[in-house]
This record gives sequence, structure tokens and C-alpha cells, in this order.
Amino acid sequence: MAQPTISIAVRDLEKELGGRIFHRTPAIELTAFGKSVRPLLAEILRTNDKIQKIARAAKRRRKRR
Repeated sequence: MAQPTISIAVRDLEKELGGRIFHRTPAIELTAFGKSVRPLLAEILRTNDKIQKIARAAKRRRKRR
């Protein structure tokens, strides 16, 4: 994913959640809010990875039929 795409996605997520996740200074740092939601966001990403793997495997099985 390109950097501008990531930045837009993060800003959209911040709007949706109603809080800033990162301090945007020369060094990017998590805000207190970002630190509090980080474990949950990490779990969402892990779950998404699992879903993608399952979907790819199902697609491969369908192609073999």
C-alpha cells in the first residue's frame, strides 16, 4: 500500500473513531488514545490476515474443480 493511501486510511479511521491515533510531528508517535486501541487494532489486522488466507485457499479449491 502506498504511503498516501495509508495516510488517508489512518485519517479516515481516526475520523470514524473520533480520536487521533498518531501525533504527526517529524517523528510519528502514538497518542494516548492510539496506545489504548493498539492491541485491538493489532487483533483486527491478525483476524483480517486469517480471513484473507481462508479466502485464498477457498479460491484455489474452486479453481481445481
